Amino acid sequence: LITSLFSPSLVVEYQAYNRVFSMITLVVNIIMIPVWSALTKELALKNYKWIKQAHKYMCLLSVLAFIGGVGLTFIPQIVFDIWLGKGAIVVNIAYCIPFVLYLVENTIGGANATVANGCNWLKAQIILAPVSACLNIPLTLLLRDFLHGWSAIMYANVLSLLPITIGQFIYVRRKMREYV
Repeated sequence: LITSLFSPSLVVEYQAYNRVFSMITLVVNIIMIPVWSALTKELALKNYKWIKQAHKYMCLLSVLAFIGGVGLTFIPQIVFDIWLGKGAIVVNIAYCIPFVLYLVENTIGGANATVANGCNWLKAQIILAPVSACLNIPLTLLLRDFLHGWSAIMYANVLSLLPITIGQFIYVRRKMREYV
């Protein structure tokens, strides 16, 4: 999309920001991977309190990821200078904002998806994932005219994922209330 809507030269800049901020998401995902199967086991044992507690801790992990993302916003120039050479990319803090928003949305969405998938509570995903997917490109095209840069794509990602992030959070909380 960056190449089609803006310029191929901007892909490098996007990738640099993406690689730095996606490291936090990677760490969170590594922590959450074993929780999925543990949730399935605890559901079979009817240990609903454990499931609720695991969801709480994963949501807390998302808050910590957000704090880490905000903190990371202040050091990407150092990272870019070490990684790519001094001055290869001059950091624009405004480009960090959509990555932090995407990071927190991705981690809270991951927490809810882990619980939903581990417990086979898939209704919200089945309904809302296609909605989010259908919103992405139109939002990107709309925001392109207002933001005039590749950050429009990141903001469109954040906005298009809102239905599934919010909807699945509500759905998972409701399902947990049924059991606990």
